[in-house]
Amino acid sequence: DPRTVLCIAPRLHPLVIRVVDERGTPVTAAAVEVESGRLDAVQREFVLEPRTTGSGVNDEGHAVFHVPAGTHEVSVQAEGHAATYALRLDVPPGGRTVRVAVRLACVPP
Repeated sequence: DPRTVLCIAPRLHPLVIRVVDERGTPVTAAAVEVESGRLDAVQREFVLEPRTTGSGVNDEGHAVFHVPAGTHEVSVQAEGHAATYALRLDVPPGGRTVRVAVRLACVPP
């Protein structure tokens, strides 16, 4: 039937990003953003997924996201630290938690 559309809601996997400074101290004022890569879509088949998610970090410097398997762009920034830190990472299927540590360089006053 040409009016039928299949929507797929992918399984989400935990992504934990820890933000620290050069000394390993948590950067609690950091802002973390994750942009999901586009998954394949076939005619009349659509994948439901979050496009961009932003979060602050907790007192230990952790930001937790739930993302589908695939490639994601992560950016981290914090006042008083070097320019935005950006990386691309792959979240494999299988449900394991992916942990990433980001070390931001301090900007001298």
